[in-house]
Amino acid sequence: MRIQAENAVSASPTYGLKSVVLKLASASRPAPCEEASFVANAMIEEVARRSGLPFTIVRPTMYLDNLLKPSARTEIVQQRVFAPPIAESQRIAWTSTDDCARAAVTLLERGIDAGDHRIAGPESVGGGELAARIGAGHGAAGAA
Repeated sequence: MRIQAENAVSASPTYGLKSVVLKLASASRPAPCEEASFVANAMIEEVARRSGLPFTIVRPTMYLDNLLKPSARTEIVQQRVFAPPIAESQRIAWTSTDDCARAAVTLLERGIDAGDHRIAGPESVGGGELAARIGAGHGAAGAA
């Protein structure tokens, strides 16, 4: 992953890029953090910083799109189970891949090449609330 990140930033000026947007996993964690995705994020950020190429970061919260994966759809629709690996009490302002992409494009169009931007939905919901909304949207209120 480090080699890919280094190749990307070193090739960027060759292809006329003046800045980049890094899409990283959700909120950063204080170092040291042993969670693999956050270790990878920190490594990619460091590669970008060392490159001198201007960059901005978008950090989406959890993607609602994850619920469209075949395994999740089977659980929700056929088995009528909603059990993401998240504490039920944890509140998340879910977002979508489309919202994250629109945010990245907006930053590029506006020439914003610095900062750390959290991409989130308008409202945080706990597991039970999200399950109830999914059930209601699926025509089975309370089927979580």
